[in-house]
Amino acid sequence: MKKIILFIVVTTSFSAFAFSSKSCFEKNAIFDIGSGSTKLKVFTWDNCKKIIIEEDQSCSSHIKVGYKEDIKSKDYFSSKIQEAGLRALLDLKKLSKSCGAVRFLGVATSAFRQSKNGKKVTSYFEKQSGINIRIISQREEALIGFLGVKQKLKKSQVNACVWDIGGSSMQIICGNSQSKGPIFYLGQLASVPFKNKILKLKNSKKKSPNPVGVEIFKKSKSIIKMESEKILETFSEDLWQTPVYGIGGVHNYAIANNLKIKNFKQSDLKSWVLKSVRLSDSELGGGD
Repeated sequence: MKKIILFIVVTTSFSAFAFSSKSCFEKNAIFDIGSGSTKLKVFTWDNCKKIIIEEDQSCSSHIKVGYKEDIKSKDYFSSKIQEAGLRALLDLKKLSKSCGAVRFLGVATSAFRQSKNGKKVTSYFEKQSGINIRIISQREEALIGFLGVKQKLKKSQVNACVWDIGGSSMQIICGNSQSKGPIFYLGQLASVPFKNKILKLKNSKKKSPNPVGVEIFKKSKSIIKMESEKILETFSEDLWQTPVYGIGGVHNYAIANNLKIKNFKQSDLKSWVLKSVRLSDSELGGGD
């Protein structure tokens, strides 16, 4: 059976946005208000051709904001998390302006779709920060990731699958030259929900599941198996016939940073996972 190869692509494409401008070129700042962190990208945008010209790598940044954790026991955002979220946006906007950004756009994802006051909070953020923010659907989130990979690879047609693991949702989208359109898998087994399932298996009320332990890791395989079966029902053989491009924090920060490689197979993960489940937060490196 062919193994899936993952390539880490950290990029965001917002070609769906169009602006009126006297000049073709302008610096834009894009804010991804995710369920676990708020991320910033700054790039030069060709407003005439509607394409990204160049990304300013020095201005890429992110700040941890636990939106998903905040709504774990309720279905609305607390005033505390709103203050933290606004502070993160203002700090990142200040950084983007120092890089020359003149347009400020943001998207909010899964936790904002789930929260009863999600729309109210994004309106509050818009008013206080001057950033245009829209809550996008999970399908749009998947498509933006797919377009981001296309932009990064600079190919008109990407014959690939894009796998995005976020804080509160997970998307897989596959497209090839033979299909009429992309195929979507829209799941909820992301980093925070999975962590909470581990805590439930441990019967623990702590914030962190670490160290997970080998026995709990073995038990967690049943959770993964159920999700895998649903994914394979959606894609049939597509996942074995095309490369998979992994985007999002889990692939980039957790896996690639620890393995020290950007192109990996399931077999590459085994020794790292078995070692990691034995480690505490501090032994894993600590931090956000």
